[in-house]
Amino acid sequence: MTAEVVDWLFSEEIDCLLTHHPLFFRPLKSLREDDPWTQLIVRLIRAEKVVISYHTNLDAAPGGVTEVLAEALGFKCEKALKPVSPDLPKIGLGRMAYVEFPISVSEIARKLASLIHFPVFTVGPDRKVKRVAICAGSGAGLIPKVLQNGAEAYITGEVKHHVARDVELVGLSMVVADHYAMEVYFLKNLKERLAARFPGLKISLFKGRSPFHPVTN
Repeated sequence: MTAEVVDWLFSEEIDCLLTHHPLFFRPLKSLREDDPWTQLIVRLIRAEKVVISYHTNLDAAPGGVTEVLAEALGFKCEKALKPVSPDLPKIGLGRMAYVEFPISVSEIARKLASLIHFPVFTVGPDRKVKRVAICAGSGAGLIPKVLQNGAEAYITGEVKHHVARDVELVGLSMVVADHYAMEVYFLKNLKERLAARFPGLKISLFKGRSPFHPVTN
């Protein structure tokens, strides 16, 4: 949620806003109009705007954020990296996925960059792989699960320097992208699915951008 999103909401006369990240990402102690963040919330409340934030619910769900990205890259999903329960192995955070024919890590990175229109980096050896782990957004916390499941490469976003160095030491290949860019890719898919399910509903998509802006020479 940003000031630009709230202004767009009012200018387009939108009644209900679907977001990935929740409005209340951190606990609030007060709602003040002189605070840059909470004044946005006050505006929404006073105008009786509805905000629905799905976040990790849709990350974990079948056909959710990570699965859509995995399939767009040409992978077939097997199971969740962190299932919600042993009885529901395909529901949970992250995905284990595979391709029929081996593909190089650098080629995966190029395909991802083409999909999300944002710079992508690789960590570790550039080798051909068939079995990978994927988690759209910030997935560094799932690296132990990635290793336990025997993934040859891991596709995720927002990885810290020392985490990348640790990954190099264990010989895991990684494809690392921007957190926002990986998740926002799903929104176009969501818009199409909502339009098909509710043909009489006007659906608009906010054209935002990552807070990180690439600079070229």
